[in-house]
Amino acid sequence: MNILKLIVVLLLATFVATPVYAAGMALQPGLWQMTTKSEYVGMPFSPPPIAVKQCLTQKQIEHPWVQSQKNKDQKCNYTHTQVGSRSASWTMECDASNTRMTGHGVTKSPDSKHFSSVAHMLAHSEGKTIKMQVKTEGVWLNASCGN
Repeated sequence: MNILKLIVVLLLATFVATPVYAAGMALQPGLWQMTTKSEYVGMPFSPPPIAVKQCLTQKQIEHPWVQSQKNKDQKCNYTHTQVGSRSASWTMECDASNTRMTGHGVTKSPDSKHFSSVAHMLAHSEGKTIKMQVKTEGVWLNASCGN
């Protein structure tokens, strides 16, 4: 596997894990700051944390799995989802660009304005398997998304 393909696979895995930010939990809709840190087991590098601001609607909070299906280049299925008002867990399988990813994760929310998520994933591509852990922290900023 060449290094460019490897980087694409790893970045894709990072972003596949992040749509489960809300997991249908009792979170506030509005503008959120989300910081994602990925660690790749056995690799000589891991990317720096990625911080993004994202507007989450009530519909996205109630149905985060639907959001992850909007990318035509990847097909993800979330199974074994268990959702409560303050925590959620899931198992996932994704196929994208000759890469298969599997994983499981947990999201916890101490209140409606904070969450943390940890996903353990495996990416399988060109006969190689890469293990990774993706951690996301979310902080609600305000109700307005600037619209």
